[in-house]
Amino acid sequence: MQWLSRLAQNDRAPVWQGYAWAAAAVALCILAYIAALPVIGARTLFVVLLPAAVVGGLAGGFGPAMMATLAGLAAVGALNGAALVTDRANLLEAALFLFAGLGIAAAGHFHQKRAEDGARAVVHLAESEARLRSILETVPDAMIVIDERGIMRSFSVAAERLFGWTASEAVGRNVSILMPSPYREQHDAYLERYYQTGERRIIGIGRVVVGERKDGSTFPMELAVGEMEAMGHRFFTGFVRDLTERQTAERRVQDLQSELV
Repeated sequence: MQWLSRLAQNDRAPVWQGYAWAAAAVALCILAYIAALPVIGARTLFVVLLPAAVVGGLAGGFGPAMMATLAGLAAVGALNGAALVTDRANLLEAALFLFAGLGIAAAGHFHQKRAEDGARAVVHLAESEARLRSILETVPDAMIVIDERGIMRSFSVAAERLFGWTASEAVGRNVSILMPSPYREQHDAYLERYYQTGERRIIGIGRVVVGERKDGSTFPMELAVGEMEAMGHRFFTGFVRDLTERQTAERRVQDLQSELV
């Protein structure tokens, strides 16, 4: 029954395909019903036609399932003639088949709606990921996203240029690799203290700290950290600006002022 599972997951198929699947299933079930006529005689056997309604519900939702149900009723009526109406057992079975078809059609409708909602969610997630990737590639300051354990989850292009690590090398590693000692060893303790006390030393405040590149060289940087929650997890976004040139310019200005004095 793998084909039936694939059929249920085929959420982006055009509407006509659902009716086509239902019509094909109805035709097969009617052939099976005709083959069984010599055995069942004047009695109806609507259960043979139920698979057609199931296929219609999975393939296209409410419309194809109801089409399969009504087509099955019409076919059995044409094949059995007056026996469908004169026999109370046949009438009861026809009513039960109709109710079963309605139930299958309703279930197919909810399946299709859930599948469409899931597809929209996937598209929305892909669009959000594309927007985030665009931001990471164009933001002038280095941008790094870490989780509550300090593990890097995003590493912008500017961060790659600044620290010398590629995104594939950095993502999945602890953010402390971007810090020299003794800050590297203290970072996880800082996160733990923040979770326990709520004391903020950088988050939402910003400060000048020292960063370390992949080659081991250090540089002054301005760090601003923001906090967010997503899907029950806490994340921190850090924006880093290299202060090397600014501090060099400030020293030159101070030197010039000293010379003028």
